[in-house]
Parts: sequence; C-alpha cells; structure tokens
Amino acid sequence: MIELYLFIHPLDVNNIKLLDSTVQSLNEQDSKSKFHLVPVADFQMINHYLSTYPIIQKTVNNRNQMLDTAYQMALDYEVLLTFDASLALKYYKGMMELLTQQSYNFQLRNQYLIALDCPIDRFLRRRQFPIYKEKLIRNQHLMRQMKVSSIPSFVIYNFEQDEDVAILLDNIYDFKMLPQLLEADSFSSPTLSMYSIP
Repeated sequence: MIELYLFIHPLDVNNIKLLDSTVQSLNEQDSKSKFHLVPVADFQMINHYLSTYPIIQKTVNNRNQMLDTAYQMALDYEVLLTFDASLALKYYKGMMELLTQQSYNFQLRNQYLIALDCPIDRFLRRRQFPIYKEKLIRNQHLMRQMKVSSIPSFVIYNFEQDEDVAILLDNIYDFKMLPQLLEADSFSSPTLSMYSIP
C-alpha cells in the first residue's frame, strides 16, 4: 500500500494543475494507493508565499486575509471529508479556481456547495464542531513530523517495502518523478529526501 500526502494551500493557481496531475497519476498507476490532501493554514507558509508578491502588496492586511482564506478553506475541506471524500476534493479544487477571480467569502462558499449538491444545512451545523479545528492543529503537527518546510510538498510512504521509509518531494523538479515513484517497488534515489517513519 502506498500512501501519498499532498500539502498545499488554496491561493497559488499552480496548485490546481498540480492537484489535477496528481489525481491523474493515481488513477493511472496499478498498485493500491491512498491519497491524502492536506490543506495548509500555516503562518510561516503564508509568509513565504506572500514573499513572492511585489513589495507594495506585502502588507499585514494581505497576509491576514491570505491566512484567513487558507484556514477557512482547510476547515471547509475537513468538514466535507465527513460527507464524501470526492465531494471534498471537488470543492477544494473548484474553490481554488474561483479564488483566481474573487475573494473567499461565506456566500460564495455556500453557493458553490449548493451547486455541488452538498447538504448545506448539515454542513453548516457540523462546521461549528470543535473537532474540525482540532484536526487543523493536528495537520500542522503532521506537517512538522513529515519534515515539510515548503508548500506545495508531497510525502510518499510505500508500505510494501521491508523498510519503513518515506520520501519527500518539495520542488517542481522532484514532482515530475511522482508517476514513477508511485509505480516503483522501492524508493532509491540519491537526489531525494528520504527518512525513517517515526
């Protein structure tokens, strides 16, 4: 069994293509796999992303808005996972596309969920439960445990190997190796970051 974790945030338009290509790679590979999308709402990651903007846009208000958007989207995603994993993934990808045109707000979110035939009243009730906010905190711990220091990043576990190791892909050049790694019987590359599973 291969487990693939993709750590992303919803603000970078390039993540849409990355998510599409990841799902395609998973659909095309023969071995069994389990996919985990982990939306990141992390202060340091948002600061890093904001650093790519022109200096005039590097404001406290922009940083706070980006962090809030990432947090709200991550919370939405975790709640939707309790309804249906494919619905949660479709929502996250669709909202990323919408955010290229407009800012996140609850009205936009609700309208899009209704268009996806999500039971909106149940969603809104569940979204108030503390357990989902706690899940976001656990996701941040998971990110640190998996040694993820930049976004987007993949972590791949191959439990079909004798050794319990994981591999970290954290740049555009490594991402191109994903299809081969998903099909591989074992991980062996001197150029990739590997570490023992805790």
